[in-house]
Amino acid sequence: MEHHRWEHSLLSEESVAFLRSLTKRIDFISEGMSISVMHSCMDKSGHYRGSVQNPTEHDLLTMFADVKSNVIIYGHGIP
Repeated sequence: MEHHRWEHSLLSEESVAFLRSLTKRIDFISEGMSISVMHSCMDKSGHYRGSVQNPTEHDLLTMFADVKSNVIIYGHGIP
């Protein structure tokens, strides 16, 4: 978290405003497959849920409990 706070302190107000304006999640259908692309694992209301490094199937079902897509693409995994 200390590193994240340092990174955030380097951002200009304009950069922060731009980042806040970005869509956090996009759901769409392509060739009959439902796909969700999101900034991080989050619930339907846009609240972040905890990520797990090298998640098991059970972890993924918990992390994305309310995402009903065939394919989920997300970022910000734990290093």
